[in-house]
Amino acid sequence: MQDLNLRPVATNLHTTEDKLAIDYRLAGIHQLAAHGFRPEIPTETLVGIQIHESAMNNLLHNLDLDGKSGKLVDVMKRIASQLGMESFNVPVDVPETVMVRFMERESVRLRFYKGKIQLMIQMRQLQNKRVGWRNFAILAEYAPSSDAISGTLQRQGIIQILGNGLRLGDRIALQTIFNKVLPSTQTLTLLGENIVEHPNMETAGIKVFEINQGWLTFAVADSQSAVATADDSTDR
Repeated sequence: MQDLNLRPVATNLHTTEDKLAIDYRLAGIHQLAAHGFRPEIPTETLVGIQIHESAMNNLLHNLDLDGKSGKLVDVMKRIASQLGMESFNVPVDVPETVMVRFMERESVRLRFYKGKIQLMIQMRQLQNKRVGWRNFAILAEYAPSSDAISGTLQRQGIIQILGNGLRLGDRIALQTIFNKVLPSTQTLTLLGENIVEHPNMETAGIKVFEINQGWLTFAVADSQSAVATADDSTDR
């Protein structure tokens, strides 16, 4: 987050008898962050996360893709490096010959709306050998895909190609390329393995997994009381 100039700042920290709650602002000094009504997390929640789309869009903006150009495979590697995805490998079927140039403003945006995360990528130009396309956008949607307590998001439906003057053949060609960039088999998870595999999570299940009005709300709850596993030593 610091490397992307998001400057994470804790705006609110408080505890109850059995809960620790932290509110973070993720934005650069030149960016806005959301503050207002948000859904409630159930009181029996073991682990809960709420993310506003503004925080994610601040992150995407700080990837500095607006107006940039280069090989598609190099762009994917650069984004993975910026996000700390050390194990990422570009899919072997992504063509080395594809060159891209992003729109000068808001080239990549997210929207949390009606149960889905909508990802829009706006392209000024895409060139594959002698064939090229200009001024179009792609729209992909992600939604909760299972009851796994890790909180899994997976691409649903077809990738939409938006743009004037694109023929059916153009749309099919662009869908073929971006189906490889954003495969439906690739999932995103909200909780890391160190949390999911914790002994207190063995009988836990998803209580809330909602995406609406700009907010993603995720909560895992258990009917049984959590058992402390930390060593509460008197030594300080």
